[in-house]
Amino acid sequence: MVKVITAICIIVLFNLRELLQSKEKGKIMAIYFSFMGASLALGILISIDKQPTSLTIMIMDFVKAFGWGEG
Repeated sequence: MVKVITAICIIVLFNLRELLQSKEKGKIMAIYFSFMGASLALGILISIDKQPTSLTIMIMDFVKAFGWGEG
């Protein structure tokens, strides 16, 4: 797990200069850190041998919560 966190931190530090020099800092940084956060979460889940929840199952649960799917 430490390897995953270290790798993500190194990638962020290498790209930080370019992100700070961009014209649309807010948009780009929000998108960048969203992707990096998702990558970090998946990396940690995989490193601790816990399988991430399937996107299909999450969508089905969401649909069932609103009563639109099969009960």
